[in-house]
Amino acid sequence: MDVVNGISLQSLQTRLEQSHLSRNEIERSKRIQANQYPSGIEPIGSDGLRLCLLSHDIYQQSIRFDPTQFDYVGRYCNKFWNAYKYVTEFALIDMNFRDEKFSNITYEQIEKLSENRLVDCWMLNELNKTIGKVNDCLNNYTFHLAIVRLRDSFLKDFCDFYIEFSKIPIKQQSNEDIKSNVQILLYYLLKQYLILYHPFLPAMTEELWQDLTQGKQGYLIHQLYPTMKHTDNINPMDSQVIQIIRLILKNSTYFKQMLRLSRDSDIIIYFNDQNHEDLSTHIENYLTEIRTITRLNNIHVVCSSSNNSLNKSKYSFNDYITDNVELIFNLNDDKQTKELVEKHEERLSKQVDKLQDDLGVNDTATKFYQENNDEENIEREKNRREIIMEDMKLTQRRHERFVELAQKRTVIEKKNKKEKRS
Repeated sequence: MDVVNGISLQSLQTRLEQSHLSRNEIERSKRIQANQYPSGIEPIGSDGLRLCLLSHDIYQQSIRFDPTQFDYVGRYCNKFWNAYKYVTEFALIDMNFRDEKFSNITYEQIEKLSENRLVDCWMLNELNKTIGKVNDCLNNYTFHLAIVRLRDSFLKDFCDFYIEFSKIPIKQQSNEDIKSNVQILLYYLLKQYLILYHPFLPAMTEELWQDLTQGKQGYLIHQLYPTMKHTDNINPMDSQVIQIIRLILKNSTYFKQMLRLSRDSDIIIYFNDQNHEDLSTHIENYLTEIRTITRLNNIHVVCSSSNNSLNKSKYSFNDYITDNVELIFNLNDDKQTKELVEKHEERLSKQVDKLQDDLGVNDTATKFYQENNDEENIEREKNRREIIMEDMKLTQRRHERFVELAQKRTVIEKKNKKEKRS
């Protein structure tokens, strides 16, 4: 109950005073409580407790239950509320989404509406795959894996990516058909996520469901749980395009912050393989969304096979997206940029060292689990090693390019000094 309703540090310590422990034990426990819970235990509610418990592997011999780690539950639920408010109070503000015709909309109808817009089609397919994975996990009683899959789909795919992309057609209203299709898809996705999350967050999802449907569709617990639909409407290029767009968004935003880029900074998405013309065309179709989300107004696409010249400044930086796609940042040749480049090069060097240390820890842990024949943890460490190696590859490549950039800056300075003397 302390976790559900919360409790102050003072109340925890008052309870100790009323216990039958010795004075020494009471004082010792008070010090431990003050150290672990300086502000007491924050309330997470019954849904939060349920989510925390189901996030653990029930097949493990022991479960570490630490209230200090519960703060993520509040952020998790808050994200759900914010997504709900965005869809109902902004995206669907001019649509009567509580009308009966929306409540009976089917997957096949949604599939038809989304087939002409790549990002809509991709989001629907990702949800469908998530439904299949979650059902498999529930059938195998691996609830923690179901939550991980749901979290990745809802937070990363829906909230962080699709919702951001949906704002452009809804705000601009340049094409009413596209806007209407996006609105209907948002409504459908929200309903599906409410049903999917109901076993894990029953109270919150039921409350949102009743508000969404105005009680016209019964209780959420009576709804059929979604099942995976078999569809032929899957294009492998869709996932590739979305992956590249997400990397462009992530890396552009990252370097915008690190190098303090202005809105009008010149950034090139460069395709250095002529076999990727179709891919570059798809990316070009979403330049408006990319510019809006990153708040960088001068991002543009250049292909090695096109007639457009690659206008690189003498002080430019190339960042890796894929083997055939790069981001080229044309930087200002000034003192502030030089200092930021040097500072970031030093930061990347430290990141490489840390990742090497993480690999060492991973090797030690893997060896220990192998000696104890702990197959589950061996597999976990194997997956962790793959993630570390991928991070290492990216970080080392970035570090090398920042070293090159710093050296290029030194060469430019020497050349400028030489020209001034002459």
